Amino acid sequence: MPRPVFIIVAKTAVEDRATNFLSLLSVVEMLNVTAWTPPENTDRVLLEAVYEARRRANEFTGLSVWMREDGDDDVIFEHQFVMVLPNREQPMPSAPFQFSAGSQLQRFRLLMQGVPLLDESCMVYIESHVRRPDTGQLWRQQYPIICNVQRLQEQAVEQKRDEQAV
Repeated sequence: MPRPVFIIVAKTAVEDRATNFLSLLSVVEMLNVTAWTPPENTDRVLLEAVYEARRRANEFTGLSVWMREDGDDDVIFEHQFVMVLPNREQPMPSAPFQFSAGSQLQRFRLLMQGVPLLDESCMVYIESHVRRPDTGQLWRQQYPIICNVQRLQEQAVEQKRDEQAV
C-alpha cells in the first residue's frame, strides 16, 4: 500500500529537471480573504475584471508525494485531489497511475485558482487520495489552510480604529 510522504500548498513550486529537486516558495498556511458584495448596478465587465484579478492573485500549487511500498509494483492506482470546505467537498478529476520501476516516489501537482468564496472564517483542507480500484482501498493525506474572511465594511471600521489609535 502506498505511503504518504507529504502534501503542501505553495504560491510557487519549481522542479529542477537535472536533479529532480523541488523548491517551494511562499508556503501557504493562512489566507486573508475579503468578502465583498458589489452594489446592485455594478458594471458586469468591471465585475468580471475584479473576479479575474482576484483569481490570478490567489493561484497556488498543491503538491503531494507518495512512496511505493513492497507489493505496489505492477498495481494500477488512482490519484485525486479534493478541496474540503465547510459543509462541502470539491473533488478534482481522478487519474490512474503506476509507480515507475526506477523510482520509489510519485509526485502529483494541482494548480489551484484560489479558494471558492467563503462566508466566514474557517479551515479549508486540500486532500490527496490514492485509491486501489481493484480492492477499493483508499489512503489519504491532508493539508490545512486557515482562511480568515473579513467583510469589506469590517476592514474599513478596523482601519479607522487603527488610525484613531495612532
